[in-house]
Amino acid sequence: MGSLWRVLSETYAFLKGFTRYKETLFWTVIFPIIFYAIMAGIWGTPNPPTVRVGVYNGDATQGPYNMSEALLRAMNSSGVFKVRLYGNASKLKLDVAHGRVDAGVWIPVDFTENITRGEASTLGVYYVETKWGGFVGQTLTSFFKAFSDILRARVVNVSLRYIEDSDMPSSFKSMAIRWMRFIEEPLRVNVSVEKPPLIATSHGLKAYYAISMVAIEALFIGIFSGVEAVNEKKRSGTLRVLLASPMNGWELLAADTLSALAAVGISAVAVILFSIATGARYTAAPTALAVTALLLVVGTLSMIGIGLLLAPLAKTPEGGTVIANALAFPLMFIGGITIPPFALPKYLRAFAANWPLGKATEAIREALIYNVAPLKALEAGWETIVASLVIYALGALVYQRLLIGMVEHY
Repeated sequence: MGSLWRVLSETYAFLKGFTRYKETLFWTVIFPIIFYAIMAGIWGTPNPPTVRVGVYNGDATQGPYNMSEALLRAMNSSGVFKVRLYGNASKLKLDVAHGRVDAGVWIPVDFTENITRGEASTLGVYYVETKWGGFVGQTLTSFFKAFSDILRARVVNVSLRYIEDSDMPSSFKSMAIRWMRFIEEPLRVNVSVEKPPLIATSHGLKAYYAISMVAIEALFIGIFSGVEAVNEKKRSGTLRVLLASPMNGWELLAADTLSALAAVGISAVAVILFSIATGARYTAAPTALAVTALLLVVGTLSMIGIGLLLAPLAKTPEGGTVIANALAFPLMFIGGITIPPFALPKYLRAFAANWPLGKATEAIREALIYNVAPLKALEAGWETIVASLVIYALGALVYQRLLIGMVEHY
């Protein structure tokens, strides 16, 4: 009981000084809220990107049946394209090459004339051969295909009126109507529209990045707590006092661990509440919250363990800061925390899928956003729990050896 009391007393001392040190308060509460607000503001709205399209309209047709004007009106009203008209085709190609517009469209001089005479007309599309250029080209092609389908349907409807009013034999008329209907719609598609999953909404994306921010705090707080567990106390002079007190090494490590977990918990509560206030929504049942808390604890323990394993390399607190930052910043981007795992290069996905904190983060997302049953999400993360405890245990052994070295030094 005395051992537990000493651990809790040391943790309480940390929490009592939490609000006293503005730097700690900033990095634990204020910074994650600011960073979350930036991420949610940039990526938190699932709106399609606007495609900048330059158009050279060579169609010389005048009058109400100008098909190029109808095409431009359809592009402008689609909500996808931002159309800019060009009077010179060469200038348009140059702007596409220099990225001033995402793609160029050339409308030929006989565009309307060919369509009204029942002849095919050709549109020219230009884009730079990049991933974005390929997306733009496919978007334009799909749009023009839809516009072509509308034209075909109108031509078929006009033709059907002529056929129905004609004097041809009923058998031929029936066959002609059937073929015209087939030409109008050769393939039918039954579309079933369902309510989008939470992640496909602005509310869900904000929740996604709030969880990312919580994981980032677990990453940094965990690594820094482990790396600086000894050196920071040594510099402040408290290590000598603690070693002379009744506290043993395991109690000191337990107090440091509880302090780190408390800091992550405070940060998580602040970020989640702020995200809810700004529109985030979660599928949180009591069991989901319990699973989330457990996975967050074990994910943080894994980072504390990694920090403890690296602690012997840090001879000073400043050296510990360099080591912690050198590891934490890359992990923040390649570990499936900030950047979704599916958006990572193929050779990094395996790492993100097996790294304990990254795997724990994904399991939390499954429980709170993807509407996966909490126990199912926990089942998927059991390997993370085992790996995290092993890493933390190895780090604890290294920590004990460091303390023994400090005792001998004093």
